[in-house]
Amino acid sequence: MTSARRAAITAGVLFIIGTAAGVLSVAGAADGPGYLHDVAASGTQVIIAALFQLVTASAYVGVAIALHPVLRRYGPTAAAGFLGFRIAAGVLNMLGAIILLLLL
Repeated sequence: MTSARRAAITAGVLFIIGTAAGVLSVAGAADGPGYLHDVAASGTQVIIAALFQLVTASAYVGVAIALHPVLRRYGPTAAAGFLGFRIAAGVLNMLGAIILLLLL
């Protein structure tokens, strides 16, 4: 198996994991009026949502790291930009998970 194919498979698996975790990271208690009361009443749901959000952030960064060697061959600047923006998205996603936990 070539390294490009291995990178593509790894990125694909991480993309699917990130998408599934992103769907599961929705905390319904944190939406709508009276969300502070709802979050306090369903703390376990909020903690699980925050954990899935951290998985999503890790998968975002993992996709970029897996694809970086392949993309660098075609455009080093674009590959570095993709990696940088994915890392920034992962950090913001982690910040969102921390803020969600701070609501407790």
